[in-house]
Amino acid sequence: MDRDVTRSAYGLSALSISQRRPARIEEYETLARDVLPRYVFEYIASGADPGVSLTANTQCFALVVLVPRVMRPVAHVDTSVCIGPGHAQDGRKDKVESIGLSDPFFVAPFGLHRMAHPAGELATAAACAAQNVPLGCSQHSTVSLRKVATAVPALRKFFQLYVLREARLTQALVDSAIEMNCEAIIITVDSPVFGFRSVDTENGLNALPNGMHYENYESEVFQKIFGQSGKGIDDNIEAIFEPKLEWSHVRDVVRLCEKSGRRLQVMVKGILHEEDAVLAAQAGASVVYISNHGGRQFGSAPAALSVVSTCRRALDLNEFQNVSVVLDGGIRSGDDILKAVAAGADAVGLGRIILWALAADGADGVQHVIEMLRAEIRRGMQLLGCRSLQELREARMLRLADIDIQGNGAPRSSKL
Repeated sequence: MDRDVTRSAYGLSALSISQRRPARIEEYETLARDVLPRYVFEYIASGADPGVSLTANTQCFALVVLVPRVMRPVAHVDTSVCIGPGHAQDGRKDKVESIGLSDPFFVAPFGLHRMAHPAGELATAAACAAQNVPLGCSQHSTVSLRKVATAVPALRKFFQLYVLREARLTQALVDSAIEMNCEAIIITVDSPVFGFRSVDTENGLNALPNGMHYENYESEVFQKIFGQSGKGIDDNIEAIFEPKLEWSHVRDVVRLCEKSGRRLQVMVKGILHEEDAVLAAQAGASVVYISNHGGRQFGSAPAALSVVSTCRRALDLNEFQNVSVVLDGGIRSGDDILKAVAAGADAVGLGRIILWALAADGADGVQHVIEMLRAEIRRGMQLLGCRSLQELREARMLRLADIDIQGNGAPRSSKL
């Protein structure tokens, strides 16, 4: 497909036109719409047909509220959290180190940053490093993990992995993540095939735009199999995926990490059913990652927020209290992050709001969104009367926000 991805194709940055920084996070989406080619904006914004999952992600957050407690000392609040086990319950040291976060979020893995901004993953990485926020580096990045790690050595990194048909190719990707000092491997398990998004078909987006490649496939081992630079697989990516995924594949990745001597967390991403949450933990996952892939895989899947408490309970009942739970999908504000934590998540992954900021103002935009989220989380915790995320989880503040239409129309709330 003949698509130009140079800066001239994008015109001026959105902020050079508006001359002010957004006061609200959602303004970045409008700015991104102004600056991006339509087919790029729609690629990022769209979900799999019929779009139920995409809509549910944001609607689910709108349907719940947090009920504040008052008269509590909240001059100082602690927004930090650790994900993944650091110590076993009997006190012995586990094989992996906990991942410490100053706030309960990281940047979720998503590919093709260069569709949003010419600097692509390098700009996102620079912003994340400046804010000490881990970046989920996608297997389908348009800037390779090695280039990102070399250009931004201070960056904290997770590597997102699809299991490939040939075990040696999967191992090559895991080895690269270990060599590049990633803190976690995120195994995506919800994509035996890709979901169908009709808007991409209508826009003719059936191949990577000119000038873009999946650079993580350009290593020597991929070149030997697929030809020079691995570029022959760019437009046939599903052909190299493992279509017969089994829990043994997760165990294989866990073993690869253990053999390396590096203490990486293994997250399993794409979990929506509570039984799968338990199976992931049994397979060796230290973090269960609840996600419907941003609504981009099965188009009628539930929102992550709607199933997180069920998955957390299932893990606890099966004695996996030491396994962490994270989620992504639909996060648009600090309040949304607090709702996710109250529902049972330890942390969340940020997706589209990062891409909108990247498109509008590059690394500066991404940093600004992170700063606004941090301020919203702290302010929200103080207004809720919570001094720590643990207090928020234990306070049972989350309620369904219903409207009593047959009464006087006043809002009412019920416990989840």
